[in-house]
Amino acid sequence: MTSASQNRFLRGGETLEEEVQGEVQSVLGTMKQTRVVDVKQILAPLFLLFDFQQFNDSVYEEIVRNFEQGRVT
Repeated sequence: MTSASQNRFLRGGETLEEEVQGEVQSVLGTMKQTRVVDVKQILAPLFLLFDFQQFNDSVYEEIVRNFEQGRVT
């Protein structure tokens, strides 16, 4: 696993798991407001598979808001 940004360091690059499953429940009319929470809910368990990495909410916020504006960080 690598980061799209050179400013973000990721420790582990391999995992023994071949798949991961997750589920998010969201109300259709509120998805824009809950997007950061939903993304974290989906990705946080995945990142744990790679050397138990965890990220602050501010990291998810920055990445999601940049993506909404067409910037991949």
